Amino acid sequence: MRLAVIACRVFNRELSYEMSLAENSADIYWVRQALHNTPALLKEELRRIIDEIDAAQENDPESYDAVILLYGLCSNSIIGLSSKRLPIIVPRCDDCIAIFLGSQTRYMEIFRQNKGTYWFNQGWYENGHLPSEERLRGLHRKYTDKYGEDNADYLIETEKETLLRYTDCACVRSPVYNASGFYDFSKKVSLFFHWRYNEYEGDNGMIRRLLSGDWNADEFIVCQKGESIKSGVTTCANTF
Repeated sequence: MRLAVIACRVFNRELSYEMSLAENSADIYWVRQALHNTPALLKEELRRIIDEIDAAQENDPESYDAVILLYGLCSNSIIGLSSKRLPIIVPRCDDCIAIFLGSQTRYMEIFRQNKGTYWFNQGWYENGHLPSEERLRGLHRKYTDKYGEDNADYLIETEKETLLRYTDCACVRSPVYNASGFYDFSKKVSLFFHWRYNEYEGDNGMIRRLLSGDWNADEFIVCQKGESIKSGVTTCANTF
């Protein structure tokens, strides 16, 4: 089986590792991190890539057997997406945290115990902008240049107050590589914001099952060609 995998770049290391072991072959279409902050733009980019895959499939019907969308609900960005020519497989989860932890069930168990948790991960560290003392200083300089020092002070204090509402930092340890510098960074940030520091072992099981074709109904939804993702990741609906 040949797969077209659309993935946020935060999965770069884990997905690349699992691809090296997978029996099925795949082409990976990477999407830059942080687009979930602008759901309309993320949806537009995902739709563009699916259209590109559909075009390839039209030219060569044997190009792919399925599209893997390595995303959670991600601010409803995936709702309404569909392929005219291939099934789309989507994890049943709210966001990428559940995928890094191996299941939505495990994610919700941790969330219920510590609702004020800010999640850290090496992929976000490498591809995004995690909160830190250094980042706040950089933002202050940027805001000062743009709005003046008084306004910059106010904006930074507002952002810091928001971050201080969290109580915990949850660091997801990758099961496939060690990044000691990242863990040191996470502990330093936790001290600065007065967060309790917790570590959780990551689990690549969902990624592995997506690549193997083990799309069990408890973890994944399969939208057949012509069906769009509807109501989060719970159902599909006919589109064409």
